[in-house]
Parts: sequence; C-alpha cells; structure tokens
Amino acid sequence: MSSVDLSIITPLYNEQKWIKKSLQCTIAALKLTDFSAEIIILDDGSTDSSIAEVESIKDKRIRVISQVNQGRYLARKNGFAAARYNRVLFVDPKVLLNKDSLRYLESEIKAGTPGAWSGHVNVATAGNPFAIFWDTLTRIGWRRYFAKPSRTSFMSNNFDSYPKGMGMFYCEKSLLAPAMKKFEKEYGTGHFVSDDTGVLRILSEKTPINLSPEFSCTYHSRSTLNQFVKHAYKRGQNFVAGYFFPSNIFFIPLIAFYILCVGAVAALITWPFTSLLILCAGLAALFVLLPLLIRSLRILPFVKAVSFAYITPIFCIIFGAGLWRGLFRIIFSSRKA
Repeated sequence: MSSVDLSIITPLYNEQKWIKKSLQCTIAALKLTDFSAEIIILDDGSTDSSIAEVESIKDKRIRVISQVNQGRYLARKNGFAAARYNRVLFVDPKVLLNKDSLRYLESEIKAGTPGAWSGHVNVATAGNPFAIFWDTLTRIGWRRYFAKPSRTSFMSNNFDSYPKGMGMFYCEKSLLAPAMKKFEKEYGTGHFVSDDTGVLRILSEKTPINLSPEFSCTYHSRSTLNQFVKHAYKRGQNFVAGYFFPSNIFFIPLIAFYILCVGAVAALITWPFTSLLILCAGLAALFVLLPLLIRSLRILPFVKAVSFAYITPIFCIIFGAGLWRGLFRIIFSSRKA
C-alpha cells in the first residue's frame, strides 16, 4: 500500500483567528505522508472573515462548502456526507495538528490497526486562565491516563475512563455512519448533546477507539469570560444529555447534585444568615485548599492551581445552571413524547 486516501473535514463558524493556522498545520503534517487527501471546509454560515482566511491558502486540495448556520453537528455531518473517501479525519479550526501526527496515523492504517483514533489533545494554556481551567478539569477527570500518557484503546465498557472527542478524530465512514444514524435517532441533530460523547459512545459499542500521544494536536481554548460562560452553560446541558442514564457512572453524582441544590435553597430560605455564613466559609476554604490539593496531585504548578481555584466558583454556578436546564429539557421532551 503506497498511498492512502483521506478526507479531512473541518467544520467552520467564525474562527478567523485560528482557521488559517489550523490549515497550515494540517498541510504541513500532510507533507510528511503519502496520503492522497482532500480538505473539506464546511462553513456553517460564518459572518466574519473566516472564508477569506481559507481562500488566502492556495491549495487545490481545499474545498469549501457553505450552508446557513445549523450548528456544529450538522456541519460535521454535511462535511462527512460530502467526503469522497471512506477514511475521514475531523479537525476543528482551533486544533493545530502535531507535524508527525498524520505520519503516525498513516503507519497505523498501513499496519492494519483496527478501530478509530481520537487525538491526544494538548491545551495551549499560556496567558489564558480559562484554558488552564479546562485543561485542569480534563486532567483531573482522566488523571490515570494523563499521569502517564501512552498508546491504548477503549470500548463501551471503559468509555468514561479515557479522554476522547471529535475535534481531532479519525474513522472509516462505513463504521461511523451507522453510529451517527443511531445518534440522530436518539438525540436528534445534537443541539443539546455533545456529539463528542453521543456518537463516540455508540461507535465504541462496535469498534475500539485508539488513543496515543503520537497522534496529537494543540487546542486553543476560548479566552474571554463571555465565551467561557456561554461554553460552560452549554456543556452543562450537554453533560446531562450525554450522561444522565442509570447505567452511567455519573448518574448518581447528578442525582446527588439536584438533591443538594434543592436542600441548599431550602436552607437558604429557612436559615438565611447561617447559610450565607457557611457559603462564605466554604468559598474561603475552596480558595485555600483546592490549590493545595491540585498541587499535591502534581497536576499543576501552584500558580496555575490558584488560577483554577478562582475560576471554579464561576464555573460551578454556570455549569450547574446548565445541568438544571438539561434536566428540564429531558423532562419536557419526555412529556411531549
């Protein structure tokens, strides 16, 4: 096998800052391979200069498809449908591929390694406290993997034990198409559930998902408070839609969260002064103890741990609101059904 066909799909919406850099990294990585590739940019109704940035790169492999704004999932789906080849790689516009990542993927394809590949994501945290927060949260959630990242694979039985996502994701169309079809049957077009969780969970029932630091990228997170708040609120809704079912390990913690919230409101109404005093003491303890805990786990240097601690209360409020919004969506949708 001398050449392998590959369709690279990038869903695009108002990413004028990053799309050119992302494409440049993708093209640079392709140069180290024998891939016969096409690059599909699915523009989801961008209103900034994103398309101009794409057009500034003169590469015949780039093909732009435009649609009215329909959301990230449908942008990915329509790019997927337009792909000419069976092998597809999703690359989000804020993702910069490691220069050797596609060479590694090519070697695995030629070796006949079964299954899909989810990218190992390195978050660019320099000068961005919100990126530090998301990176820390990820490393806490999957601390076993990040303690010593190495090549591994997982399926549905241990799906929640590993980081995964479609921001950098390779799979064959023949495997992914049935998973996307089932996802849409269960969740619709994914406006309030993360396809990173929903589609990949379904896919993992049938095929292994591989993970390796050699198939990696750098991700540039949102950098403003407004972007952080919107993202946290949406992720709260997505989390409920993706994990709120009895067999999931997060089901009991979610139930506990809802009960605790109701109890906290009741306590605030009954004993307002005492409740506020306890809340202030809890926040003070959070600012002092959380950085020490994170540092003791060797996840972050102390300064970054402090940054994480100060953003955590904002996240908890916004993410918690998203969790409640997600629960109400489930309740009302079940009533309609």
